[in-house]
Amino acid sequence: MNTRISAKTRRHIQSYFPLILLLLPLLAACGQSSTSIFEQSPASSDGESAYQSPDPQNLSQLHPLWTYTFDPDSPYKMVMADGITYTAVSDHSYVLIAIKGGKQLWRYQTPAENDYIASMLIGIGNVYIVTRNADTSSSDDTISAFNAYTGRERWHYNSHDDISQLIYAQGLLYFSTQHEVYALDAHTGKLQWSYQFSDGSNYSPFHPFLAAVAGSLYISLATSPYQTGTNLIALDGRKGKVRWQHSEQGDTESSLVVENGIIYRHVHLWSQTYQLSAFNAQTGQTMWKTSVSASCMDGTVDMQVVGHLLYLCEVGQILAFALNTGHIVWNAILEGRVSVGPVVGNGVVYVGTEMQVRERHLFSLFPSLQTREWLYALDAQSGKIIRTLQDSDSSFKTEAMAVDNNHLYVLGSRGFVGSDESARGKPQLYALGI
Repeated sequence: MNTRISAKTRRHIQSYFPLILLLLPLLAACGQSSTSIFEQSPASSDGESAYQSPDPQNLSQLHPLWTYTFDPDSPYKMVMADGITYTAVSDHSYVLIAIKGGKQLWRYQTPAENDYIASMLIGIGNVYIVTRNADTSSSDDTISAFNAYTGRERWHYNSHDDISQLIYAQGLLYFSTQHEVYALDAHTGKLQWSYQFSDGSNYSPFHPFLAAVAGSLYISLATSPYQTGTNLIALDGRKGKVRWQHSEQGDTESSLVVENGIIYRHVHLWSQTYQLSAFNAQTGQTMWKTSVSASCMDGTVDMQVVGHLLYLCEVGQILAFALNTGHIVWNAILEGRVSVGPVVGNGVVYVGTEMQVRERHLFSLFPSLQTREWLYALDAQSGKIIRTLQDSDSSFKTEAMAVDNNHLYVLGSRGFVGSDESARGKPQLYALGI
């Protein structure tokens, strides 16, 4: 057999060679299979999968109960109590929707199109919202109270400044501005007292963080990196009188959780480090401190205390700390950056993550930047991953999560458990049995 290639054949091969090189990446992309929204985990050390069966009919720990589709509205906040989910949504205007069992109970629309819902809160029998004008030249916020079951407005209170946080405790509604803290009667909206923690001379771009429990209100403040200042204040929740103050140097934004007479404070320092501390809630005495790495903190509570552990989110992991010592009990490394959570319920820690990746698609010469989302369930005592849900085509994004009465509520934008195909890609609220 003659194995020599003729000059004519060689010229044909050379003419097609650039086209072959161009098609190779596209052919490779065609060979890649799409990942299921239920992604199987790698085998564990004992050879068994860490995730349960992805068959929706066999989900003993996570199964669909109902879904609610927001069309055409886009949800961005969620709070819940007594099986009712209150969701702030936006389209051409801003709306608060109360949902129970997958059905709308009532709907409230802000009076002006440029008045958006900045925060929401649940009290006994009431839902409270803070509305803010999108026009940055205005700094007047309004607190409104609605009957949680009917949506009837009960009262409203006009603030003369931007409200940075709103919390409820023992019949009082507390809110903070840049320089003061106020207490309102939660049933009438009448002002009970105010406390000025800054006269503006020590202006800080970081808003105070509040926590209230057992008749006390705790205020976490930023301090100068150059001198010691008051960074934690305990007030009598009924009268607004100072009980004690704690001072340190170099604190910035922070979050607080108070549980069983202990204040847990997570703070970002001017030195670019993060610190987790525990204080005696009655005296303000420091019990322990521990350094932690970069946080996912964005002005909201990024930690939760349940049982004997404190759960804290960092950029790509969840950590559990012992309450009495501050020592790490376990940490779980996750795919992507933590964006939602931790939310703890029924012995499980739920957390959402996201990560941007470059992907090459068919008939595309250049890779595109895609965002992938994960939803994790971890054993609260060991940190072992029980299961995960992964989005493979960037259409699902977890906006918020909550646990209530053996239900996990997930606010997102893709039907990933038993959802109708026609609803794919639309914003959704899911109620999952756990």
